[in-house]
Amino acid sequence: MIVVIFIINSFNLTDGLDSLATTLGFFILSSFGVLFLLSDHYYDATLCFAGVSSLFAFWFYNKTSC
Repeated sequence: MIVVIFIINSFNLTDGLDSLATTLGFFILSSFGVLFLLSDHYYDATLCFAGVSSLFAFWFYNKTSC
């Protein structure tokens, strides 16, 4: 439980930097999505790529609203 809290807090600390949390999310979810596709877990890959698309919308909104 402590490790999970540590990972969540370290990811939240990157949110204060300019789009770093979103970029990390792109990289992490895309990597997992490709790995799931290669191992024939299509449902999990779909969830990862849905997360990538929502992060893209969030990133685009933050870039245009500044």
